[in-house]
Amino acid sequence: MELSPKFYPLFPFTTTAGGQDYGKWSKAQQLYIAGKYRQSLQKLFSFLDPSLDSETGDNWRIPHGSVVLHIALKDETLYVEAPFLKITGMATALMRQASELNFHTLLLSQIVMRGDELHFVFSSPLDLCEPKKIFTVLTEISVYADFFDDIFIDEMGASRIENPDVRRFAENDLQQLRKIFRELLEDALASVQYYERKRQYQQAYDLGILSMLQIDFHIRPQGKIRTEIESIVSPPEEDVLEEIRVHKLRQVFLYLAELSDQQLEASLYLPHFLISIRRPIQIAALQQILREDYNRSLHASLEQDFPTVVINLFTALYFIFFRYILPGSVEDIFVSILKKAAAKPWEKSAQILLQGIKKILSLSDADASGGV
Repeated sequence: MELSPKFYPLFPFTTTAGGQDYGKWSKAQQLYIAGKYRQSLQKLFSFLDPSLDSETGDNWRIPHGSVVLHIALKDETLYVEAPFLKITGMATALMRQASELNFHTLLLSQIVMRGDELHFVFSSPLDLCEPKKIFTVLTEISVYADFFDDIFIDEMGASRIENPDVRRFAENDLQQLRKIFRELLEDALASVQYYERKRQYQQAYDLGILSMLQIDFHIRPQGKIRTEIESIVSPPEEDVLEEIRVHKLRQVFLYLAELSDQQLEASLYLPHFLISIRRPIQIAALQQILREDYNRSLHASLEQDFPTVVINLFTALYFIFFRYILPGSVEDIFVSILKKAAAKPWEKSAQILLQGIKKILSLSDADASGGV
């Protein structure tokens, strides 16, 4: 453990989400206020995805991750439906989980049973379809259906109603992604076990979380692997002992390491997202998030604790990639910092990271949008 974490080759992962024309959003709101409800919704759908050609349409079939949304304007009513799962395998457990989502998770949509199928549904008169409300509905259905389908298929034996509309990687890209995935897991397990043996459980846990974020950034897995990453990266329970958290984390790494190539490839594809799982963030909010990490790491640097500096700041940068869509040239700056600080002695890596974060904290809005 003499060097900082590695940086791996980047792939051109692209989706349509994150490039919306916010003028269309404003127009959708104006049309709704003017009582032009159908045109307002059509403009909203065009804002979400220009490829829908929704300016004059009344029916849309829209893929999002591993699910498909069906949207229709009919008889002055909006209908939204996402075929979710067929009830196979552990039917009772699946129905219980669907009921729990209805009562405790979903706010506007609901899961209904149709024969042996579960569907997310929502309907509303057009005059009640305020754009922000419908955006919330589409987000709720898209995100929860895409998140829980893989869990229920894996854990309860459910099956899909519709196959997802996705693009697969070329075989040479798949080979490279598999190689990076295996290498990241091997390094993660070695790091976690190294610090675990030294009873430095916080260090072991932090390095494990960093490895999960690296897998998400470099591989962009979907399906069950993405849900595993999401569950691990979420804030831990405060009353759980550090060694228990590390043990659970190591078990996840062992589970991922045992995946066959076929199982791994089932989660490696390029999906279309109607609504991005990452949120846009402005430079001021980004700087506010990073400032606390920077100050804490600067203090650790003064105490010559360079591994803590590196782990803190690597994790901070990768976590921002995990949650947010970065403005303008800031993404290039982040990548440049990570590349320069990778696979270096701890002290050198810490210096590069602190200098890089300091530069980000000094950026103006003009710098972020126009390049530095």
